[in-house]
Amino acid sequence: MSIYPLIVAIVSLAFGVIVLSQWMARRRSQQLIWAIALLMAAGASFAFVGFLSAGSELLFRVYYALGALLMAAYLGMGSLYLALSKRAADLILAALVIVSALGVALILVAPVDVAALHKLQHTSGAGTGVLKPGLWLLLLILLNSFGAAAVIGVALYSAYKVLRRQAPVRFAVANVTIAVGTGIVTYAGTAARLGSPNDFWIVMAVGWVVIFAGFLLTLKLAPLARSGRDVPMSRGAVGGRR
Repeated sequence: MSIYPLIVAIVSLAFGVIVLSQWMARRRSQQLIWAIALLMAAGASFAFVGFLSAGSELLFRVYYALGALLMAAYLGMGSLYLALSKRAADLILAALVIVSALGVALILVAPVDVAALHKLQHTSGAGTGVLKPGLWLLLLILLNSFGAAAVIGVALYSAYKVLRRQAPVRFAVANVTIAVGTGIVTYAGTAARLGSPNDFWIVMAVGWVVIFAGFLLTLKLAPLARSGRDVPMSRGAVGGRR
């Protein structure tokens, strides 16, 4: 039952390590934020795999805080560093950190439905309904909506700009692929919260593979963008240059 969370963990960990190495080489703000978000996704998925084995309430809370609450918001925050001035992005990041800290604190102390927790260990769903509703739920919806809108919006806008400049269509395809993958991941969480959690981890695995494929496409295109053909590197793609 843990194969799909493990796929998500491995893909997001590989993704995060690559982007972190890019940040170490180039020191771009968006690369650091993206790397943090991707490593959050990996940590959340590994925590869930551990929860399935041990049934630990703490591991479940770690999974929910990193994966359900934070990851999407920080992935979107990285995209905003491409679309906005650094000053504006820094202000939004400061607000995000404050909201994130509050959300994590609320998730760590939220009452747990013990029966739902035990059931989750055997069904390997999304974890919806394990924590009893509270203010944390409002923050979760807010942060996920912010993250998805930022990633998808910036990626699609970047694809539009690439096509206007008559750059190779493959640059736009990379951006659209990342946007589609993000939409799939967002759908998985939304569907689970609306009462369809059974395929959550399968859909999540598909979404992460699609996002990673879009990112790998930007790596293959990077030499072309630097080859002197004056083709702009996609600004919306994860790992793209500013």
